[in-house]
Amino acid sequence: DAAAVEAIVRPFEDCGPLTVTPPPGGSFPIGSTVGVTGNVADQATADKLRAALAAGIGDRTPRVDAAVLDPTLCGLVSLLPAVPAGSLSIGLGYGDRDGPNTTGTYAVGDNPIIDVLLSAQPSDGYLWVAIADVTGNLFNLLPNLGRPDAAVASNGTVEGDKRRVRVAFDLADAKADPKARPYFKVDDTFGKSLMIVFRTDRPLFDTLRPTTETVASFMQDLSQVLQAGQVRILALTTQVIESGG
Repeated sequence: DAAAVEAIVRPFEDCGPLTVTPPPGGSFPIGSTVGVTGNVADQATADKLRAALAAGIGDRTPRVDAAVLDPTLCGLVSLLPAVPAGSLSIGLGYGDRDGPNTTGTYAVGDNPIIDVLLSAQPSDGYLWVAIADVTGNLFNLLPNLGRPDAAVASNGTVEGDKRRVRVAFDLADAKADPKARPYFKVDDTFGKSLMIVFRTDRPLFDTLRPTTETVASFMQDLSQVLQAGQVRILALTTQVIESGG
């Protein structure tokens, strides 16, 4: 059952929690696939996890989808509370062409489009969206100095039962209002970045943070917010984004 698989993977949690894909019916039948997702601190951990899983699940197929993050990003992941994503998800696309980016990988010259997706209702709460990159910097995408209102009800467009909140824009939109519409263009600084989306009952921080800061400064203040317990995190989701050649 899922608990038995979780016991196998727990010793390898060196970069935040690893999640076992829930089996239909509560257990994994013979011949099924046993999936594990999450982040690890190095490739050796990923390899050991895959080997331990294969050895422990009998006549079933292991599938490990674990991103290898650097120590700084692992520290940030480990700080995040264990809160379900709920309806929160992250949609990736391209500024120069239609269609989603389903791999989370961008090439040099790409202009990533990033949307936060959530249920249209309820519309209460606030968002805080940040992305920590491979250089150790963190960008506060929403709220920001040009877009200070991060209330869910004030942001995005509603399409049926979904709300779409754009937080990273294509170049044309960004040039029309650069303070409120941040954008990225991928250069040759290859590696993995981590996007984090919080939904909270009140603004995550009491004041607006700088558009760009270090991951360390964000972590220090986030730790204080979490320890104070005055902000309730309603939902939380993350997305690894990779830049490559």
